[in-house]
Amino acid sequence: MNLSSLVVGIVIGMVLWRLWRQHKRKLRRWWQKKQERLPRQWHPKSEEACAECQHGVEVRVVRPKQAVKAWHDQKQKRGKPKQLTTAGFACPCRECVYFGITDATVHALVGYGKIGKTKTIQRWRCQACGVTFSCRRGTPLYYLKSDPAQVNLVLWFLAEGVDVSVLVRYTGRREATVARWLARAGQQSERWHQVLFVGLSLALVQMDELYVRIRGLGERGWLWLAMDPVSKAMPSLHLGGRKAEDAYALVHDLKHRLQPDCVPAFSTDGLRSYFYALTAHFGH
Repeated sequence: MNLSSLVVGIVIGMVLWRLWRQHKRKLRRWWQKKQERLPRQWHPKSEEACAECQHGVEVRVVRPKQAVKAWHDQKQKRGKPKQLTTAGFACPCRECVYFGITDATVHALVGYGKIGKTKTIQRWRCQACGVTFSCRRGTPLYYLKSDPAQVNLVLWFLAEGVDVSVLVRYTGRREATVARWLARAGQQSERWHQVLFVGLSLALVQMDELYVRIRGLGERGWLWLAMDPVSKAMPSLHLGGRKAEDAYALVHDLKHRLQPDCVPAFSTDGLRSYFYALTAHFGH
């Protein structure tokens, strides 16, 4: 290679580099549009790609026994008749035949005194198994000595976005106390979510992921959600990163909340992880 050809090569390279610097944005946009027109080479996945399916993670709800003989039909007729209404409460003992039955004409609950400083918390006793519990069992107020009206007010303000420091000054409670009330309410809401959002039949499901920052922890993450656009209900939520395993976790939880033969239409933002997760759980 002689000197002249080397100089020509250097000049051509400098010209091409300058053209690239001037038109690189246009070239990138042109390449992106060209890629969008090409057919997507996405390959469906199977259940083996989902870690939750391999670990056997699923939603299970304990249902009360239905075919149970009413307690008043088999108990002795002696004794004082029931004075208090026990409808809406159920025996919490899983070994009891009346576990989870809230019908007052069937279960074996009777009043068993009142507790608390003001003697306003009613206690119940199951005559079948002998378990005693208060009317606050299974609620965020269980084993709390605080005023229920104040707890309700604080949780309402927190749901409206009021800062915790404002509630601490207003109620005189410590920040740890307010945080504990909020944690209890969150756990109760999660339990109700597990009970109510099961066996759903949805025609359309919208899925999306939102970038969020967790207050108080300084952590950042992505909130994945599935929403029914008709009722605005959110049957499934997942907090994590923005990876394929997070999409698998969201769709896995959603599938176990739907009826076995329900395959709704899904709309997403085009993220490839949704395609892999949906084909892995609902087929090709």
